[in-house]
Order: sequence, then C-alpha cells, then structure tokens
Amino acid sequence: LVSGLEWTAASPSALVARPGGLVFTADQDLASIRGRHAFRTDGTEAGTFRVLTESGDPLEAWAAAGPLPDGVVLLSGGNELDTETLWRVDGDVASVVRPVPPGGNPPDPSQLKRIGDLVYFASWETGAEEPWRSDGTQSGSWELRSGSLVAFDPSPFAEAHGRAWFGAENPE
Repeated sequence: LVSGLEWTAASPSALVARPGGLVFTADQDLASIRGRHAFRTDGTEAGTFRVLTESGDPLEAWAAAGPLPDGVVLLSGGNELDTETLWRVDGDVASVVRPVPPGGNPPDPSQLKRIGDLVYFASWETGAEEPWRSDGTQSGSWELRSGSLVAFDPSPFAEAHGRAWFGAENPE
C-alpha cells in the first residue's frame, strides 16, 4: 500500500476523505500486529499512520463513514478493552462514541452510512440489530424508534431527497 514503511497493508477499503487526507481500513501483517486496522494518511508515505486509541492501542476497524461537518470520521471497530463498538477519529486519535454497557453485549455497529450531517448504522442491543444514528458524540447517538415501535434487522441505509431510508422488521 505504502512502500518503505516497517509494515505492510493490503486491501484498503472504507476510504473516507476528511480535511487533510483520508481515513481507511486495511489488512495489516506485522509480526506483532495482524488484522484489519484503521489508518490515516495525508497522501504521503511519511504521513501515513495507524489510528491509535486513547490508550495507545491500534484500532481494529471494519467500516467507516463521514466526514461529519466537524471533520470527524466514525468507524466500527475495537481494541483490547472496547470491542466492536462505534469510534470517532478527529485528528490522530480514536475515542469511543458508544461504550459497551457493563455486563452487556458489544454494540457491534454495521452498515455505517453518512446521510446529511449524521451517520446511520445498525447495532446490536437486545439480541437483534436495530437502526441508530449518530452525530459523532455519545449524547448525540441514539436508537431510531417511532413511539414504542422497535425496528429490527434494518436493510442498508439509503439517501433519497435528503432523508435516510431503510427497511426493517418489527415483532408486531
């Protein structure tokens, strides 16, 4: 992917442009680090780095969406402490947007899609995937509901006429 560095990366995907460059995921194969990780780049060899979490661990990531109006990119990923949750990258470091609830299942976000100023995604909560949206903050991330109606297993999110659309099931 980028020559001359002490690591190799292949199969880049989930490329998201942001001010000053890109955030993307790629398979990494280094003696001590294997797996799909998040990277940031300014487009130069010297300016390409793994995205690290606040604890200094590499962020394993599978999907990305953004950028949001403030340049933040959201990723689905994990590290040694917080696995399979929603992360935000602004600048050089990734931080958790949706913490894993104590004793709960990891949120495991998927289907990330930026629509307008938000990112929509599916996330596990009660044994099924449910539709969510986020502005990149913990307080601005919540499940999409219509009153007491809960939607399960949302189809991929799509944008039409400036709105987010998806299909879903409900138990009723």
